Amino acid sequence: GSHQGPVFGLAFSPRGDRLVSGGLDGAAKLWDMTTLRQITSFRGHTSRIFSASFSPDGLRIVTGSLDGTARVWDATAAPDSDVFDHHAGNFAHIEFSADGRLLLRSDVYGKQVTLWDARSSRKVAVIPHEGAGLSFDGRVLVTTSGNQLALWDVSDVAPVLIETMAASSPPLHRPVFLADGTVAFAPRKNPQVVDIQDARGRKRTLNLDAADGSSSGAMAASRDGRLFATGYVDGSTRIWNAKTWAKRALLRGHAERVLAVAFSPDARVLATGSADTTVRMWDLDTDLPVVFRADAGAVHSLAFSPDGSTLAIGTVDGLVKFWNTQARREVTTLKAHDSIVCSMTFSPDGRTLATVAVDQTMRLWKAPGFADTDR
Repeated sequence: GSHQGPVFGLAFSPRGDRLVSGGLDGAAKLWDMTTLRQITSFRGHTSRIFSASFSPDGLRIVTGSLDGTARVWDATAAPDSDVFDHHAGNFAHIEFSADGRLLLRSDVYGKQVTLWDARSSRKVAVIPHEGAGLSFDGRVLVTTSGNQLALWDVSDVAPVLIETMAASSPPLHRPVFLADGTVAFAPRKNPQVVDIQDARGRKRTLNLDAADGSSSGAMAASRDGRLFATGYVDGSTRIWNAKTWAKRALLRGHAERVLAVAFSPDARVLATGSADTTVRMWDLDTDLPVVFRADAGAVHSLAFSPDGSTLAIGTVDGLVKFWNTQARREVTTLKAHDSIVCSMTFSPDGRTLATVAVDQTMRLWKAPGFADTDR
């Protein structure tokens, strides 16, 4: 928890129970004076912090930096998260069900799908399958095992098998539920198509066009069921009409492969993250982007808060950066893991962020409440 270099700014909270320190490394660290342990670290400055101070009520911290900015932080931040659980493989996916009852983790390489009761944190099931996804209403779970798809009823939390069906090929990545109950996945044998399959086994193949390059495996569906997005290894992203499967837009701008895509809750914005270290937030009325440079290596995961006001950005360096979508600026950075943050999800009430990483850990965090002043 120590700074990487000298410390230039120190301040006690009004009650004397907390200390904030600012250093040459550009980080502000909050300390518990009873345990003498670090509570959390705030990152966002790009140069050394030379001053730090608490507000009179102790609820906010202001820091000044040689980067020419002053930033205000939430001093009520919860302690840095302990590890919630471990997984065996490297790349995993996590998501909360829409109703907040379930927390899902699928571990493709560890071949394990795990479900928790999100309210009690009780582990309710472990299924020896690979990829997994939840339906939009949170009542059905799809899992993959080889070239088999399995549908599970999870309306009573514990999964009950509904049926299994054959896929054309083992999925390359996790399956994605669409609003009409169909399942989309990229088959491993042909990454230039996406297969769409319903519960009756009826299939449709979505040709991604060889000119656009192969699918990177990054896929997302909008909550209103209208749109479906696929990322490509050439840095482009295709948006489809999920009702007619007509091509709606081809978005170009990234210099390297697209690793993550996410729709805003109102489906008016698509965020794309790339190996080129940038995030692009595309206005879907104009197909024009706002570009945010992560300055922390490749962007591997993206998640919008339920109200759409915050975009969480997971990087190759284990950082989670929080971007205010209205103000169009970064508000804080969380050192979440020691390696690639490969998946993130907000709880439906927006209070919890779950992260999972290549370091084989899964963590739950209190989602920050931002005092996002930056002048």
